[in-house]
Amino acid sequence: MPPSNETSSLRRLVWFAVGAQLLLVAAGLRHHLVWGESERWPWLLPLLNAGEALAVAGFVGLGGFAWWRGMGAVGRERLPLRRLVLLSVPILVAAILVPPFLSMDPIDYVVRGRVLAIHGANPYVQVANDFPDDPFLAYGDAPWKGFPLPYGPIIANLQGLLAWLAHGFAFLPRPGELIVAITLFKLVFASCLLGAALVARRIAAQIAPGSADRCFVAVLWNPLLLNECVANAHNEPVLLLLMLLAVAASMQARAGTAAVALGLGVLTKIVPILLSPLLLVQAARHRRLAALLGGAAVAGALAALSWWQFFRAEGSLDFLRRQSSQNAASLLWSLQQLLGIDDARGLLWAGRALVVAVVVGGAVRLWRRPEPRVLLLATAATMLTLVVCGLTLHGPWYHVWWVPFALLTGRGFLFRAACIVSITAPLGYLVWAAARRHDDVSQWLTVTMGLLLPLLGAACWRPPRGVT
Repeated sequence: MPPSNETSSLRRLVWFAVGAQLLLVAAGLRHHLVWGESERWPWLLPLLNAGEALAVAGFVGLGGFAWWRGMGAVGRERLPLRRLVLLSVPILVAAILVPPFLSMDPIDYVVRGRVLAIHGANPYVQVANDFPDDPFLAYGDAPWKGFPLPYGPIIANLQGLLAWLAHGFAFLPRPGELIVAITLFKLVFASCLLGAALVARRIAAQIAPGSADRCFVAVLWNPLLLNECVANAHNEPVLLLLMLLAVAASMQARAGTAAVALGLGVLTKIVPILLSPLLLVQAARHRRLAALLGGAAVAGALAALSWWQFFRAEGSLDFLRRQSSQNAASLLWSLQQLLGIDDARGLLWAGRALVVAVVVGGAVRLWRRPEPRVLLLATAATMLTLVVCGLTLHGPWYHVWWVPFALLTGRGFLFRAACIVSITAPLGYLVWAAARRHDDVSQWLTVTMGLLLPLLGAACWRPPRGVT
């Protein structure tokens, strides 16, 4: 049977999305391999800088077009899941090929993984600079080489495992081992993003069956998620997958599974602990408190193992305090700049009080209406409020914590904000791509495109009837 018009259209959109990733490949290769500064050709450097910025903008335009039209295409024709996954694989493969250049975090993952796996040290206590003979100190951002691991023990062990596996390729010429390690991270993160899209599809099938395929594409083809989770390889997809699993299990009254998944999420990064009141209320309303406590006991046992492995060492939890001291490109940083405030602690505690208020409000609403959509809304609202108001340091990758949940709601302010930020947030990198600068201009652009514009746009934009 020949493919339908909608299937053919979807295939064309796949190649648009692949082309968007290939623009990032070109930009990444230029960023790492070709600087272009020349006395003979003084025009070459600005031309290459402009080309790199245009490639990032082209990725946003082309990838955003494929994403938006793709959601509409799968909404009009239901495809077998296997075909939908196979159609999407080339997009993930292209994203894996992108040399990370908008963030150097993947290099830090490898370096900190070597602290554990190669040097046998505790990455929460000792830093990369403690091993001056390690050749990997030459790569990435120098200041972070003196910063302890800021993530949970699941990430610590994942980093150690992949650094150890990559070390088996130490015979390769430099930087072969580093490339192998980053590729391993990308394969894991791409698999997690695919898993997250599959779980999102399952959730959508429960709350709005006709939107299941649309929600799969909304997550997996999303320009923001692809850029942050795979192309530039932040570790957020591990956290996202665990959070989605926790919410999906809670919706199905599998409170024990939800507690274990949430516990694993907290051991990845501490932020999902904010969702525990929501899962507690959902379990209580479904009379599944005993199962929830059983799952929490399992998560507690895993936490005890992590304490034995890492946190019984003196100073191993200092990373929590140090992480809060980082201040850049956030809404709190913006207010501090505008108001001329030297100490932002007051603003930070006010923002975190607002986060707590949103959590409590979501729990109360969920108690009154223990419905899947209400849980989704409370989850998205909690994590968005944390990203906007509860952090002194903001990065576009933090949107991974809330955007998929908001996209699953299908309508409303949170949905509109998620749609806008999926397109605008990657544009916050334009100053870095054009000039390799992380100064105030770059940070203000990040705040504008990643926070202010999506929130204001969501308040004003009303999508045409039928879009959502």
